[in-house]
Amino acid sequence: MIENNEAPLLPDLPHITNDLFQEQLTDTFSKDFHSAGGNTESTGRLIKDFVHGASLERNVEPKNWLVTQFRKHADLWDNDESLVRDADDIVNTIHHQQELKASLAASLHKGKTRNNWIGKELERSAKNHGVINVGDYARGIDDALTQANELMKATITRNDGQFSQARNLDGFIAEVHHVNTFNVNAKAAGSSARAELVVK
Repeated sequence: MIENNEAPLLPDLPHITNDLFQEQLTDTFSKDFHSAGGNTESTGRLIKDFVHGASLERNVEPKNWLVTQFRKHADLWDNDESLVRDADDIVNTIHHQQELKASLAASLHKGKTRNNWIGKELERSAKNHGVINVGDYARGIDDALTQANELMKATITRNDGQFSQARNLDGFIAEVHHVNTFNVNAKAAGSSARAELVVK
C-alpha cells in the first residue's frame, strides 16, 4: 500500500550497478527488443531529436512544441484531435507534477512529514475528483504503483526469472522509470493520460 512513501519502487539490489551485470542485462534486452521488431537506431534518433529540439526551443509554449513534434509521427494517432488531446494531457500532467513537487518541498520546509503531506494531498485530490472514498482513490494509485513495479521487473528480468544481461540496461531502466513516473503521477492527478513503452 501507499503507507510508506519512502520505500523504493525496487528492492535494493547492489549488484545492479555492477558493469558486467549491466552489460549482460542490456545485451539480453537488446536481443529481445530486436526480436520484437524494435529498431534501436530509430528509437535513438527519435529521442535525440526530441532532446535536441527541446534544447533549441526553450521559449516555445510546451504544448505547441509537443504538438509539432507529435505531428512528425502523426501515424501513431487515429486523428489530429487525439494527438492534440494527448499533448495537452501530457503538458497538464507535467505541470501538475511540478506543482506537487513544490507543494511537498514547502510542506517539508514547514516541518511536516512526507506522510502528512501525502495524506492531505490524497484527501484534497480525492475531493477534487469527486471521490467519496479516499481509500478507493488511494487504492487506484497503489494499483498504478504495482503496475509500475511489474513493468520495471519485466524490464530487468528475463523470461526465466534471472536478471537480464542486456548491454544498455541502464537506458532501458531509465525509459521505464520515465513511463512509470508519468503514469503514477497521471493517476494521482486524476488524468486518464498514460505513457507506454513503444517497441517498433
